[in-house]
Amino acid sequence: MTTNTRTLYDRDVVEWADRQAQLLRDGRFDLLDLENLIEEVEDVGNRHRDKVKSQLKRMLWHLLKIKYQPSKHTDSWDITIVDAANQIKDEFEDRPSLRRHLEESFDLCYKRARRDAANETRLDISTFPMQCPESIRVKAWELINSDD
Repeated sequence: MTTNTRTLYDRDVVEWADRQAQLLRDGRFDLLDLENLIEEVEDVGNRHRDKVKSQLKRMLWHLLKIKYQPSKHTDSWDITIVDAANQIKDEFEDRPSLRRHLEESFDLCYKRARRDAANETRLDISTFPMQCPESIRVKAWELINSDD
């Protein structure tokens, strides 16, 4: 790796990526910027993991609002929940390993959804259980695993 390659990464990541791809196609592995290439490859997976976690959090947040503030329940909450489930399903269809990552992240997503639900509803955070209620956990996975 040359100093110019490292500088190019900092200056123009798109041009850097084009050059790295060409080096790979040409079999010029000795010239690859491995440090940044590894980081970028890892970032690809992280972006997809973050997307499904964000959608799960959004779904759980709205399920909490429905359960603990039913008088304010609107159709838009239901639409948001279904949209989040569909976004997750689309990611799972293209990247099946994300299911395992989402299962591992469920409790963290719930914790964040709990905080957001408390902030939005202005209900005390203690209104929302520390652990995800089983009814919400089951509903979330039903929506994610449904065939529609």
